[in-house]
Amino acid sequence: MKRIIYLIFCILLTNGTWSQDLHVGSGAAITTLPGGVLFAGSNVSVDAAASLVTTSDATASGSFIVSGSTAGNITYKRYINDDNWHLVSAPVTNQDIPTFVGVAGNAVTFNGDNDNHAVSYYKNTNAAGNRWTYHNTVNTAPENQETLTSFIAGQGYSMKRTAAGNYTFTGTMANADVSVTIPTTTTTDAGHLWSAIGNPFPSFLSVGSVLTVANLDALGGAFTALYVWDATANAGEGAYTVLNKTADLSQLIAPGQAFMVRANGDGKTFVFSKASQQHNSGVATFYKSSASTPTISVHLTNGTSNKSADLEFLDSSTTGLDVGYDAGAYQDGTPTFSINTHLLSDSQGIDFTRQSLPISSLDSEVSIPLSMNASINEEVTFSVDTNNLPDGVSVYLEDALNNTFTNLT
Repeated sequence: MKRIIYLIFCILLTNGTWSQDLHVGSGAAITTLPGGVLFAGSNVSVDAAASLVTTSDATASGSFIVSGSTAGNITYKRYINDDNWHLVSAPVTNQDIPTFVGVAGNAVTFNGDNDNHAVSYYKNTNAAGNRWTYHNTVNTAPENQETLTSFIAGQGYSMKRTAAGNYTFTGTMANADVSVTIPTTTTTDAGHLWSAIGNPFPSFLSVGSVLTVANLDALGGAFTALYVWDATANAGEGAYTVLNKTADLSQLIAPGQAFMVRANGDGKTFVFSKASQQHNSGVATFYKSSASTPTISVHLTNGTSNKSADLEFLDSSTTGLDVGYDAGAYQDGTPTFSINTHLLSDSQGIDFTRQSLPISSLDSEVSIPLSMNASINEEVTFSVDTNNLPDGVSVYLEDALNNTFTNLT
C-alpha cells in the first residue's frame, strides 16, 4: 500500500481526508484549525521531530479520527474560556502530569498555601469534602494531596487555569475502545459511588453513543445520566447539567469534555467506543433542551448562592422512578445550600435535580415535594422559570406549616 509522506514544513487544515497511510516526517507539521476535521482512512505515523496538532477555540473544536493504527505522538489544544474550574479529560494517553503543570502556557493555577496544583482526580475512598485529590509534589500527607503521574485515558479531572487559554496535551492517541472502571477508586461508602470520567478521543462523541445499553446498565437507577459541569450556571456559581434520555441524544461531547457518573455498584465498566467517534464542523455544544417539552425550573437564592431543580412533563413518564429520565442530585456529603425535589411515588428519600412527570398531571392539581438545605434563620427567595406550559397552568409554593400558598408564576 502506498504511503503519503509529508516532508514540507507546515500544513494548516480546515478539512482533510486521507484514504491511504499518512506519515508525518521529521520537521513537518500538520495543524487542524478549530472546527476543522482530519480523517485518516488507514494508518498514521508521526516522527519524533514532527507534529500533528488539533486545535480548538471559544466557539469550535477541531477533531482527528484514524481508522487504522497510530504510531508517535499527537497534540490536542483544548481551549478553556475562563479561569473557573472545569471537568476535563485528556484527549491523548500518557501525558505526564508534572510536565503538564510545568508548562507556562497551560497556566495551571498553583496554591502556594498548600502547594496544590489545580489538577485533581475524584478519589472515592476519601471522606466527604476531600474527594477531589490534587497534584502535589511537596506535601502528600493529607488524603486529598498526591503526586500524580500521567493522565489516565477516560478519567476526568477537575482543573483550573489562571486565565483563559489552551491546555496542551501531547501523547499517543487512544485508538481502540477505552474502558473505565467506575467508581475509579473502590469505595468504602456504599452510598457514594461517583466518578469523574470523560471523552478520551481527539474527536466528538454523541450523547446517544455514550449512553449505550451497557453503559446505562452500569449506572444507578436514579442516577442513570451524565452530569456535565457548567461553570456559568446559577449566576456563575456553577451547576451540573444532566444528560440523559430527556436530552437531545445527537448533541455532542467535545474532545476534552469530562463529566460525573454514579455507578450502581463497585467495579462497573463504562466503555467509550472508538467506532462512535465523529466530527463536528459547527459550534460544539454539550446540551440543548427541547423547546417543545413543558418544563418548570424552581430556583432558590440567599442573595449569594443560587440553586435550582428542574421538572419536565412527558407523555411516557410516571409519578415514580423513570430510569434514564429522572436524575438524582450529585452530592458529596450533606449540602449546606441546595434545592431539589422528591418523587411523588416511592421517593425513598432521594433528592432529584431533575424529575420527569406525566404530562397529564398538568391537567390537575399536583403537589411536588421540595427538598431544601439552608442555614437556620437564613432568608431565602424562591422563583420559577417555565417553558411551554399550557395556558392556565400556575405554579404555587405551599407553606405547609402556615397553610399558605404563593403564586410563583
